[in-house]
Amino acid sequence: SDFVTDADGRLMVDFIGRVERLQADCDRICARIGIPGGELGRSNESSHRDYREYYDDELIALVSEMYRSDLELFDYAFDRDPADADAGTDRQSA
Repeated sequence: SDFVTDADGRLMVDFIGRVERLQADCDRICARIGIPGGELGRSNESSHRDYREYYDDELIALVSEMYRSDLELFDYAFDRDPADADAGTDRQSA
């Protein structure tokens, strides 16, 4: 959040794209500034397990405290159960 907020914590930008919807957000930005969009390619991909498998409760608590303002500003939350993330809520999974 430090890169997009001022000293008082106010958002200094009017749009923040998300990696989890990168193509759609890139298309939205292109349309907004009047340039042709295009399909984004992929490079340097890696194969890994679901992020929840790397976090235990202690690590979730530490990361949640350290990045509290980011999680709140960008509306992310740690979902412990993969079913929670697929429940169709508006909150993004961290």
